[in-house]
Amino acid sequence: MKNHYKTLGLLHDVEEVVIKAAYKALAQKYHPDRHLSNKVENTAKMAVLNEAYAVIGNPTLRKIYDDLRASLTAKKASIEAKPSTVTSKESQALITQLDKNSLDEIQVIDLFEKAFDCRIRIHHGWINTYSLIREGVTQPIDFETIKSDLVAHLSKD
Repeated sequence: MKNHYKTLGLLHDVEEVVIKAAYKALAQKYHPDRHLSNKVENTAKMAVLNEAYAVIGNPTLRKIYDDLRASLTAKKASIEAKPSTVTSKESQALITQLDKNSLDEIQVIDLFEKAFDCRIRIHHGWINTYSLIREGVTQPIDFETIKSDLVAHLSKD
């Protein structure tokens, strides 16, 4: 779920006046008509800002959004509290396979996504590159980091 508060650079308990001021400031900063050199990027950024403001700038929609976020947060906490379904023997076997490079790229990424509750986007090319997508935020990540983070996660089980 997108974090509209984070999009506007706000905490979740701010007043409506602050939301409006933050939106206006960001709209001035990223409006595509004011910055013609980056029109495509700024148009995309404004679309995200407009979506965030449409939700949390409207008191009725904001209440619904806040209730939904609270229920999802509670649900996620209850899922994280459940014991791991992977036994230590299975973890050791997976770690061994990772160390020997006997799992293919898709298997490693699938394990990572399940372990860290995120998405990995593969950018295919001569050398594949990857993007980690978590809570609507995308950041580059390399395959060695994916593997080492997965091994560290499996080791602590």
